[in-house]
Amino acid sequence: MARYCFKRKFGFVNMTPDAIYLTSTGNWTEIDRLSEKSKASIKKNAWRKTRIKLFLYPSLLVLAGIVISEMSHLNLMSVSLIAGVAGGVALIKYFSSDLGNVYKIPVDKIIRTEISDSDVTIYFLDSGGKPTEEEIFELENEAIEKLAKWANEFPTK
Repeated sequence: MARYCFKRKFGFVNMTPDAIYLTSTGNWTEIDRLSEKSKASIKKNAWRKTRIKLFLYPSLLVLAGIVISEMSHLNLMSVSLIAGVAGGVALIKYFSSDLGNVYKIPVDKIIRTEISDSDVTIYFLDSGGKPTEEEIFELENEAIEKLAKWANEFPTK
């Protein structure tokens, strides 16, 4: 099987014959430093997401509040603030790939996969051997087809 990379709602899915990698950039160099899902990776993912949300959401709320208060007298300042809110929304969209989990799922630890319209749920064993799952949202049709074919190529536990 070749290597594949697909966009998901929050990041990217990189696939090789050995593992599925959940990444934030889709860059193949990123997979070298990924570890399996564990307590440490869960904490690291949660902290990364929290930092982004703590920066973006309050900033956007402050800008939106200022825009609403300035709407009564439309001037250059109001237009600038509206542009700032639009920029904030664009930043949230830009950083959305950083809001997804980042780790690898080795093929030999996958128990099963469930595929729906544009979402996939992977049931697997984490680094400690405990059953867990990962939901991957909003994949393209091509990604769903590749994942379904890929899942059929490997025996499940």
